[in-house]
Amino acid sequence: MANHPNRTKKASAKADEAATVLTYKGFDAKLVCRDFQYEIGGTYKAEGAVVRCGVGGFHSVGMPLDAWSYYGPATSRYCITEIAGDIARGGDRDDSKIASGQITIKAELRLPEFIKRAAEWIVGAAKANLATGYSGHAAATGYSGHAAATGNSGHAAATGDYGHAAATGKNSVAFAPGIKGQAKAATDGWIVLGSWQRDAEGDWQLLQVRTAKVGGPEGIRADTFYRLDDAGEFVAIEPELEVA
Repeated sequence: MANHPNRTKKASAKADEAATVLTYKGFDAKLVCRDFQYEIGGTYKAEGAVVRCGVGGFHSVGMPLDAWSYYGPATSRYCITEIAGDIARGGDRDDSKIASGQITIKAELRLPEFIKRAAEWIVGAAKANLATGYSGHAAATGYSGHAAATGNSGHAAATGDYGHAAATGKNSVAFAPGIKGQAKAATDGWIVLGSWQRDAEGDWQLLQVRTAKVGGPEGIRADTFYRLDDAGEFVAIEPELEVA
């Protein structure tokens, strides 16, 4: 793929001595973003002004799941990145997108690790009282916990077993990967669920983590709770608020 005219690869992979920030970045299946070819371990430096949502600089996100707005999880790849140089935040999008003058592609994250980091990010944001409104985040980490994020681009994570996560704003994510977790999201939102099974010793084992977009090919309906069945398929349910 052709290089972006305002971007070049550095001769050395060593980052500049300036302060760096860890972020996340999505790519297509070939590790290409906006016609620019990246490599794991590569460090790249932009020429010219850094512009968020523009042609200047390299773009990444602070909140892992915000990368899904640009590269959906079905066919994309994700990496943890390190940015430095000029940094531009804010703008007309209610997400954590950042533009930077320099970026290093540190390592690729498989979907389970990517989602784990997203949950940790949500829990940290919720502890900082960022629970409602635009880009709000809510987390419940205990057994049978409940988390709800009501603002646009919000994230709700119920990481414990039998947890319930509800994200009612536009472009939000509901995350409930625990045993018999339940999640619902609004139009254009995403749900993330885990499929579990007991092994021969009777211990629960995580088989897979599945994601789906409301209105997407999986047939997920808005404002409806879902759980993964024993076969790992999405099943619409009435929320079980009491655990048997």
